[in-house]
Amino acid sequence: RNSSFQDKHIPIKHWGGNGGDFVSIDVPSALSGKGLEIGGTNFQGIYQCPISCEIGVYTISFYLRTDSANPLTMFSRWEGFCDEQLFTATNSWTRCSYVVNKTRADANAIVFYLYHGADYNKIQIHSVQVERGNKVTDWSPSPFDTTSDIADAKNEAINSANNTLATTIANYYTKTETDSQINVAKDAVTT
Repeated sequence: RNSSFQDKHIPIKHWGGNGGDFVSIDVPSALSGKGLEIGGTNFQGIYQCPISCEIGVYTISFYLRTDSANPLTMFSRWEGFCDEQLFTATNSWTRCSYVVNKTRADANAIVFYLYHGADYNKIQIHSVQVERGNKVTDWSPSPFDTTSDIADAKNEAINSANNTLATTIANYYTKTETDSQINVAKDAVTT
């Protein structure tokens, strides 16, 4: 969930952090337009426990880069189902992926951590995707995010309509106010 880091209020909503700093970044080349910068030292990063992933083969994919002059190493793994998968972050966005055979139904975390960083370093990721099977496909929003976006849009539309209606009603006189204005106008004409 929130694989696009698009949440308006908390860019790492549904993600957990393990030390370090997390900043939402603009990524014009990403379909979502957003990414996440993870800053810190050794073994600091983010993780998430996927919702309702059945036993089977899955592919985890994401884009990775660093703004460091030197390449950095990060690792990702689906805890309990595969060893650390090492990836080198350079100053260009690179699509990374790995395949995991999930052999149990429990929901262990998928992690993205800096690996052996001696100094404070930063990596950036976007378009994280977990999909069934062993083929990488183009990134698409999580169905959980889409459902949440629809509910949010519905609530915003209802609130906007209610506010417009309240403002419109407030601009009109009540019957008592109208009768009072008629009487004032009638008195003004007769005097």
